Amino acid sequence: MNIYRLLLLSPALLICLLISTGCASVKPMVDTWRNPAFSPTRTNSIALQPVANARPQDQVTGHLLAAELQREGFVTTPPEQADYLLSYVVSGNLEQHILSNTLAAQTPQQESGQTVAGPATLYVYSGVEKSYQLQVRDIRLFLYTNPATNPRGLQLVWQGTITIGKDNSVHGEEALLRTLLHYFGADQNGTVALIK
Repeated sequence: MNIYRLLLLSPALLICLLISTGCASVKPMVDTWRNPAFSPTRTNSIALQPVANARPQDQVTGHLLAAELQREGFVTTPPEQADYLLSYVVSGNLEQHILSNTLAAQTPQQESGQTVAGPATLYVYSGVEKSYQLQVRDIRLFLYTNPATNPRGLQLVWQGTITIGKDNSVHGEEALLRTLLHYFGADQNGTVALIK
């Protein structure tokens, strides 16, 4: 009888374990890439590029990004004088995750040629699926060479993305930008601690 209870409780335990160990985590994921031909630093002059047809929330993000660049000591200049151009994109996505648990039919063991009394199948467990949706937001930064000041023209120098579960507060977005700018010019891939 204990095996039956265990089999019935295993999907619930699996879901609880997944939620407690990572699915409900608030640690953001940071993915960056740097063109090895360039080594951008905070001391290079950067011009923040406005987003065409910006939504009100994108305009707020642009103001927060400009303030965070200043706060973090980046050198910002007008586009005609900048070494690099920095653009940004804010997006929201809905991810669907499906957890499933299936157990094949178990048959009793036969030992030393003896047959075991009872039905051939001890237990059949049909799969149970549990799905949930998670709204995620990400902020992407793209650093390009400035074709007005660089003879090599427009080239992607660095890109960074930070992804986290839905957090629409201004304080939350400032922390996301601060965390992503911490990895400016570096290669990073994985979850990180949010810098507040």
